Amino acid sequence: MHPDRPLADLSIAVIGAGIGGLATALTLRRLGARVTVLEQAPAITEVGAGLQISPNGMVVLDALGLAPALDSAPRARAMSLRDFRTGKEVLRLDLAARARDHRFVHRADLVDVLAGAARAAGVQVKLLQKVADVVPGPRPRVALVHGDTFEADLVIGADGLHSVVRGALGAAPAATFTGHVAWRAVVPNVTAHPAEARVHMGPGGHVVSYPLRGGDVVNLVAVEERRTWTEESWSRTGNGDAMRGTFSHFGGDVARLMAEVDAPGLWGLFRHRVAPRWHAEG
Repeated sequence: MHPDRPLADLSIAVIGAGIGGLATALTLRRLGARVTVLEQAPAITEVGAGLQISPNGMVVLDALGLAPALDSAPRARAMSLRDFRTGKEVLRLDLAARARDHRFVHRADLVDVLAGAARAAGVQVKLLQKVADVVPGPRPRVALVHGDTFEADLVIGADGLHSVVRGALGAAPAATFTGHVAWRAVVPNVTAHPAEARVHMGPGGHVVSYPLRGGDVVNLVAVEERRTWTEESWSRTGNGDAMRGTFSHFGGDVARLMAEVDAPGLWGLFRHRVAPRWHAEG
């Protein structure tokens, strides 16, 4: 066994080509494993918008040699807590002084960087591979909905909310609604929003804003308290007018930014219990 390639004799299947799946696949490939990513979608994409990568996450990306690819992403200078009515700052945390490297990144940009690096390293990415079942064993078997099967020495689940791999490890308790829903949108930076995360705090909800892609656009995440919600999904689309109506009591820059919203994402926030079992063997 070569010390730099301790997994050289191992074949690994990673289910799901999101941020977690691609980062895992790239890391394992760098350690010498033969890695195949199975993704059900026809293309590698990312649902959502902005993402804050804190210093610990940037250390991982730096270790993978990918940090320079995110140099154009705004570096966070501060976290600013603000009054919802006026937008006036209540409290400020200086991230520039405290954090080594905290970035505001568009999710799609991060996925593109990870996917490109994984493929360049030799990871096999197979699209249109919807998984029907995973059967643990000495060589776990992945059954696909179109009838094919795939075997590997190790199968890793990075398949999101409705994970098939999680089910293969035992019955998972139903997720519970947190009482919050999140509206998400990316809008033009019409307020000259600086490189800081702003949390506009109000009754029954709050709005987070920060710039993306060199500061040309702003990511909005508006969290609303609700009593009920039925669908656990990352792909539901809401209505811009409904979002503005829900947060009509917010003033300052929030109102100006929300005026630019067209078709926001909208989904309920659910909590999954920590799985009692994280692996299975033959």
